[in-house]
Amino acid sequence: MTQEAEGQDVTENVEANNNKLVIRLVVICLGMFGFAYALVPLYEVFCEVTGLNGRMDLTAGGRVRVEDVAELDNITIDTSRTITVEFVADAAPGLNWRLEPETTRVTVHPGEMKLVNFYAENLSGKDIVARAVPSISPGHGAGYFKKTQCFCFDEMSLAAGQKEEMPVVFHLTEDFPKDIRTVTLAYKAFDITDKVKVIEPANDVSDSGETGDTVAQVAW
Repeated sequence: MTQEAEGQDVTENVEANNNKLVIRLVVICLGMFGFAYALVPLYEVFCEVTGLNGRMDLTAGGRVRVEDVAELDNITIDTSRTITVEFVADAAPGLNWRLEPETTRVTVHPGEMKLVNFYAENLSGKDIVARAVPSISPGHGAGYFKKTQCFCFDEMSLAAGQKEEMPVVFHLTEDFPKDIRTVTLAYKAFDITDKVKVIEPANDVSDSGETGDTVAQVAW
């Protein structure tokens, strides 16, 4: 075999190996994208099944119902007990945000209302809609941790470079487990921009002469 033929074979082998490498990298990237896209439902299902970190039920245990707010004034504060509440917040991979609490811990008495601010900043160059998923540790304290105001109740929408202060108002119930002296409230924020559907208003005009407003809905 001539030198020219040998060189051609080597070139073809290199090109073939490069093509295989490119295909593998594309498959890996697609797999990583799919996994990141599924992080929110996977996280929710995993926490629901295992009870890990006491994921809060915002339809009942974690969120105070509107009809119960009037009863908050009647809560008795147990000053004989002091609980340390720690705060952790961060963004999931793929979400270029900074999410952090103004303080990492506070002390409260069971029944005492407390306000803590969190701060979010969109570090990317595009508008993003995110959802924060809360969890409580230890898990058996989740049902006694009540929030009356929280950014996790709704989607968070930040324009490119926008910063936002987000208050959380909470209290621990009077029957908060006595074996817990420190409880951690953690938030993990996920990018759900691709799941948000914008419904355009109808072209018809109402009797008042105004058109309908644009509505954003989240498709889960």
